[in-house]
Amino acid sequence: MVPFLAAYIGYSIAERSALAPCAIGAWVGNSFGAGFFGALIAGIIGGIVVHYLKKIPVHKVLRS
Repeated sequence: MVPFLAAYIGYSIAERSALAPCAIGAWVGNSFGAGFFGALIAGIIGGIVVHYLKKIPVHKVLRS
């Protein structure tokens, strides 16, 4: 349940591309006992990181 919370917090910040990184971050944090607050932190940090990674310009040849 905790990774889903983090995934959708990241989704609210950076849309669909943040679902997997935030869920994986919360899953790893949950294995160390981070719990609910760890999911909040993983979702917020993951969403912000993905949001800024999406703003990096990529050459036309490398775009999908």
